[in-house]
Amino acid sequence: MSGRESPLELVADGFTFPTSLTFDADGTAYVAESGLPFGGAPPGGRVLRLEADGRRTCVAEDLRAPVNGLTWHDGVLYLSEGGHPARLSRLQPDGSQEVLLEGLPGPGNYHLNMAAVGPDGRLYFSQGAMTNSAIVKWVWTPTRLVGCASCRTATTYRVST
Repeated sequence: MSGRESPLELVADGFTFPTSLTFDADGTAYVAESGLPFGGAPPGGRVLRLEADGRRTCVAEDLRAPVNGLTWHDGVLYLSEGGHPARLSRLQPDGSQEVLLEGLPGPGNYHLNMAAVGPDGRLYFSQGAMTNSAIVKWVWTPTRLVGCASCRTATTYRVST
């Protein structure tokens, strides 16, 4: 890019395997770190708030790795933890956590993934299949997913926020 300024601008660095970024209503950024201990990184996911003055405040730590998603909606964070068992939680800015769904399948490389809020105000998330060989299926019950045989695809669910 000779003679031109780069379109990229470094905003923050020094994270350990960041997976998600979201902003609250005031424009404050939150970053989720996966918590996978690759390359000697400490285990356990975290959520960091990037303060306006450049400081970082740890909002939550020791989360189930990998932390795969972070979404802001109506004053709270929604957190996807893909570890086994995986869970979807509501995280207050002060760090208090309320589990919405627990017991989601998480082993293998196909975890609970990032949640998004739809136009209906409900929370949508995807759940990967346990394998590429299509031999595992998870069935929804009111509070958790339970296993059975013979699944061919991954799935998408929604839940009220």
